[in-house]
Amino acid sequence: MSYHNQSALVIGAGISGFAAAKYLAAQGARVVLSDAKDETDAERDPLTQQHIENLRAQGITCVFGAQREELLSGVDLLVLSPAVPERIPLVQAARARGIRVTP
Repeated sequence: MSYHNQSALVIGAGISGFAAAKYLAAQGARVVLSDAKDETDAERDPLTQQHIENLRAQGITCVFGAQREELLSGVDLLVLSPAVPERIPLVQAARARGIRVTP
């Protein structure tokens, strides 16, 4: 499947989320990685901070904190990291909008 010129939102800034974001960007997608934790919490872990810096250097937007529905604007694909429950409001809103959700 081609992701060229598609917009993807990846939920969960863990190993799986980082890998999914990198893969989608390499396939030509515009990618936003989002995590509910505050960015200062993410920055406390040097490995996580390094991943975030690498993603941003590749043009991937990283958003931390409250996951509002505005994140879904223009999104074609929502990718969930394994630890993210499908019952969270953002996932339900994505489904209601007809956005493809992949666990």
